Formats: sequence, C-alpha cells, structure tokens
Amino acid sequence: MTDKTLLECYNTAKCDKGKNKHYYNTVYEQHFEPLRYKEFNFLEIGILKAVSVDAHLDYFPNAKIYAIDTFERKPPEQIRTCNEPDPRFKWLKADSSDPNLTNIMREEWGDIKFDLIVDDGAHWYSMMKGTFDQCYPMLSDKGKYFIEDMWAWYW
Repeated sequence: MTDKTLLECYNTAKCDKGKNKHYYNTVYEQHFEPLRYKEFNFLEIGILKAVSVDAHLDYFPNAKIYAIDTFERKPPEQIRTCNEPDPRFKWLKADSSDPNLTNIMREEWGDIKFDLIVDDGAHWYSMMKGTFDQCYPMLSDKGKYFIEDMWAWYW
C-alpha cells in the first residue's frame, strides 16, 4: 500500500492535477481521503494519456477505476495504462455527452454506481452539461461529482 499523499501521487505520475498546474489535490484530498483504502468505483471522464488514472490507482489501492474518453487526441493503443492488464482499471471509448451513454456504460460495465466521478472531459458548458446528464444517474447515493476546469462565462 502506498502512503504517498494525493499530491505525491499526482507528481509521481506527472499529472497536471497537482502542484505543477491546477492544485486540485487541495480540494480533492479532503473528499478522497475517507475512501482511500475502501473498495469503491471511481469514474474519470477525459483521461488523455491516463496519467491521472495512474495516480488514482496508486492513491486508491482497493478502488476500481473506470474511464471514458473519445481517444481523439491520443488513441488507447498509445497509452500504456490502457494496454497493461489491470483488474482494477476498465476504459470505454465513448463521447461522454452521448445521449445514450448511460445505457452504453450499463451494457459495458453492468448496473454500476460510482462513489467518485471526475469530469475532466471537454471544457465547454454544453459538453459538461451533456456529460453530467449522462453520468449523474450512475452516481451512488453518497457519491461526489467533480467538474474540472470551469470558468465564468463572462471571461
């Protein structure tokens, strides 16, 4: 088991969620720590090179990490984490705002509920809303949903 902090996991994985760019660890750690060693389901939307997946697999040794990405910028064949068998990691090539995504996830992963959902997909309102509409029904009763990279519209 790792005893690294979330920031250390982000930095080891060279993930931009840590101190080198976004500092999301300062928000996430208080919500993630209570789940750290529990068995639960975590959904990441938008993984690019999957370095955040690596960090979360490290930080949460008993969690199952699921991911959705269009893989338009980097195909899954070029992502190490997508090609190394790990029973704790499953991914799906899909558009997170697809009106049928909830059904696609259920077909692929069963009637699953997620305790954490992090949306780091497309960063414009219509996509975020579509993603939320499709993924929120998959959130557990006490689950938490985070949307990254939101800015005020007047900017």
